[in-house]
Amino acid sequence: MDNKAIVIFVYILTSLCANILPFNLIISNDLRSFQNLTMLWFGYDSYSSSTKKHLVKSRTRPRNETRTFAKNGTNINCEQSPFPAHDLQNDEFFFVPSPDENPHFAYAWYISEAHYLCSALVSMKRLKALRAESKFPYPVDFVMVHTKEDRIDNTPHNLVKQWETEGGIRVSFPSLRGFITNSYYKTSLQKFHIFLLNYTRVISMDADGVALNNMDHLFLLKLPQGVRMAAPQGYWFNNEGFITGDDDTCKGVNFPLITSILLLIEPSKELYSRVVPYFGKTRPVSKLEYFDMDIIQSEFNCKTNDIMVLPKMYGTLDSDFYKTFKIFQNYRKCLDFSQVQYLHFSHQGKPWTRGLSQVRRQYGSSNLHSNASSMFVQWFRDAHMVCPNLLPELSG
Repeated sequence: MDNKAIVIFVYILTSLCANILPFNLIISNDLRSFQNLTMLWFGYDSYSSSTKKHLVKSRTRPRNETRTFAKNGTNINCEQSPFPAHDLQNDEFFFVPSPDENPHFAYAWYISEAHYLCSALVSMKRLKALRAESKFPYPVDFVMVHTKEDRIDNTPHNLVKQWETEGGIRVSFPSLRGFITNSYYKTSLQKFHIFLLNYTRVISMDADGVALNNMDHLFLLKLPQGVRMAAPQGYWFNNEGFITGDDDTCKGVNFPLITSILLLIEPSKELYSRVVPYFGKTRPVSKLEYFDMDIIQSEFNCKTNDIMVLPKMYGTLDSDFYKTFKIFQNYRKCLDFSQVQYLHFSHQGKPWTRGLSQVRRQYGSSNLHSNASSMFVQWFRDAHMVCPNLLPELSG
């Protein structure tokens, strides 16, 4: 009997045992591990062979688990944690694509002007460094989404060329600026162009933030059945991340707020078609415009429960770590900087609006919890290397 026949025999035998024995729920994981080990002994990688279809129970979670990870209250840091990124074979959280899928993933940023492109460049470089030792088995791209109106081609130090030299991809779409009158949020709808990218899944991050850990594991995260998007809980809003809808949005419905600073998306035209009707519209009572987060809240969260809530570590504000801020006082229990996956710059503006000496004063170690201070200083140094002419002088 040759090696291949032995492998098939052992695999079938253990599969039969797992289905026949009454305690299969207890031993099935051990049997699966033995199956994998047997194939590895004889040179067959279970996760690159056709057998992996049989090794994975399901690629989705039950439909009613969109809010399983949502928590309410100031103990949220104690009750939530990132998913086990080191264990992609953990089928409680992750699935394995079938061999014929040819999955292709991407990190994406929508860029509206030079400072945000500079920040996205820093994030891309940081992510590439974080992924240097990664054994993630599928291709991952870095994508910049922009429009011709954004005028990013003539930035100092030619940031677009830097982006492409680093291996980044740029995709241009028609502008959506005309749908918004508020100058600050003028480009916010352009985030939705990411819904049209041609990838299996995309992690979209606002450029005014930074990835602190490799997030490849999200590409394989099990989403509830029929759900095509996930986003972190907006824990800082209202009653510690939950709200009861008003006349403008889902009146009387209690639901966890989400934030769109990071989105896990399975892009499609169908997904995009659901947000288009909100463009240029105002809310029924307040008459306020619909911005990106308002649209996702209304269309996917409170009305249809069509979005999975991610733990707050996938969308944490830098304000959490500033000791004099109320948000720090509210959420300081179990606060752990090392668990933050994506950090959004919200504290007193963006870091590119001040020089290093001011950064050190505002983000000094005496003011910040944990090792957040050194991260901000390092971000500024990295950004100054990428785009010095866009930042205040490096001094102090």
